Amino acid sequence: MKKVQNNRGACKTKNAIRNSLIELMKQKAVARITVTEICRKADIHRTTFYAHYRDQYDLLDQMEKEAMTSIDNLLDENKLVPNCGDGQIAAMAEDLLRHIAVNNNSVQALLSRNGDIFFQKKLISCLILHLRQIEKKYSGDTADDKKNLYYSVFLVHGAIALIQLWLKNNMDMPVPEIADMLLKITRKMP
Repeated sequence: MKKVQNNRGACKTKNAIRNSLIELMKQKAVARITVTEICRKADIHRTTFYAHYRDQYDLLDQMEKEAMTSIDNLLDENKLVPNCGDGQIAAMAEDLLRHIAVNNNSVQALLSRNGDIFFQKKLISCLILHLRQIEKKYSGDTADDKKNLYYSVFLVHGAIALIQLWLKNNMDMPVPEIADMLLKITRKMP
């Protein structure tokens, strides 16, 4: 793979390549997508593709890493104070949902049945870790750790399913409403 200068043209090309993969992933799994199909859809030559990526899996891997890093950074930026209130947790949920809304095409593709299951598992693990940290801060570190692990796993899977449905329905509900739903579900925990 050749080193490409990080300029405006290269960024436009990479975006076209990524958008092409996202569009193709709406129809089929990455294992069934060829570099030729990506190039045709992006209206580029294969040599241009290979100047940026080794293959379609390298492209997907880079997209997944960027998505994980941005979500992890967003959650890290929204550090909660001990015994924080619902308002701070709701604001963090809204920030995450806005981030997902801005990146809805890529997130939807990565979380779809055509996405990489290992990425989805990494995302779930990341969210469980952050949710457990929130629980400890919210409850003042008095919660039953083992029991809350089970609740966290359940809640994160439910939250991801809710977000997938929201994205599939073209984000037909406002961010604050979805955040409120997530918060209400979370508050049902003992």
